[in-house]
Amino acid sequence: MEFRPAPLWTVAAMAAALCPALTSNAQPTPQNASAPAFEVASIKPLEKATWLQISPQRSGGRISWQANLYQMVLYAYHLPAWRVTGLPQSDAIFQVDASTDAASTTEQIRQMLQSLLANRFKLAAHRETKELNGYNLTVSKSGLKLREAKLGDPPAPLPEWFAGKDALIPEIEGKAIATMEGKGITAVTGRGVTMADLANALQAPLGTFVANKTGLTGKYYFGIKFLRDDAPPDADAPTLAQAVQELGLRLEKEKGPVEILVIDHLEKMPTEN
Repeated sequence: MEFRPAPLWTVAAMAAALCPALTSNAQPTPQNASAPAFEVASIKPLEKATWLQISPQRSGGRISWQANLYQMVLYAYHLPAWRVTGLPQSDAIFQVDASTDAASTTEQIRQMLQSLLANRFKLAAHRETKELNGYNLTVSKSGLKLREAKLGDPPAPLPEWFAGKDALIPEIEGKAIATMEGKGITAVTGRGVTMADLANALQAPLGTFVANKTGLTGKYYFGIKFLRDDAPPDADAPTLAQAVQELGLRLEKEKGPVEILVIDHLEKMPTEN
């Protein structure tokens, strides 16, 4: 999947959606010599790149990826942007080509990318737990206003911002995705997903954790559009909190511990291939 450069939290929302919680104690990075690594890997800066690929493209044991350093770190550690601090700003885009066993899992590929970042960009990092202000997602007093995805039922119609794009249904069914829908406006669309999926999708635009406290166990269809922080004065959309309320849900402030990846050192350019 390809897209033109967008705000970094949008990249994170699409590339690192449904990230698992970190459970390990603080550990240094880079990893030791026994960590998984690609058999062969090449990283080259691109001078005229105008687009990015959300995730590595795989064909058997071959991997190709056009990405920036920000994306590489988020994908390698399977983290949303708000759970990583200390990443240096850089506009550079790189072509990554690598090879490994065709049977390697996605998690193994992520670990190989961690090793690659440590070896070629001298990445060093640690994890620490911080107390953050976040949110609980709950059902409002007015009740839920979502269509449940029931076995055997046809998919719900796509939201109006997907007009004329019904062919996308098979690709996005079962997912919660974020898309740009006009200047300063973002949409989050869910196609037969859980409330936990919705809570995770809301973390990127809010820049903090959102815990599913709805108590709902079903899967649902939904679509909301809302203003981003960089929206111009004439942008026509509700705030994120208002959009969530339209679904019969609420965002209630909460505070809790979250494990953060802290980048201690990261070169902006890789060592020679």
